[in-house]
Amino acid sequence: MKRQQDLKEEVIIFTVLESVNIPKFVQSDKLVFNSITMDLFPNIDHDQQDNVLKNSLVKACQETGNIPKEVINNCMILYSRISQ
Repeated sequence: MKRQQDLKEEVIIFTVLESVNIPKFVQSDKLVFNSITMDLFPNIDHDQQDNVLKNSLVKACQETGNIPKEVINNCMILYSRISQ
């Protein structure tokens, strides 16, 4: 994971735990894992990964030209379907 200076250690730990474990789980395990991590990391916005992805998409769009919001929304929908 690329370390970003503005992320708290708690967020980094949560993100690593999630990125390592979620791909291995079936849907019912994901729900249990999410419940456990919400208890372990109550101060974390659990949608932060989505926010990081969205911010990265917006930045990339700004660098390459003005890409419509629909493209970013479609990317977010695709990501949520793939990660289920």
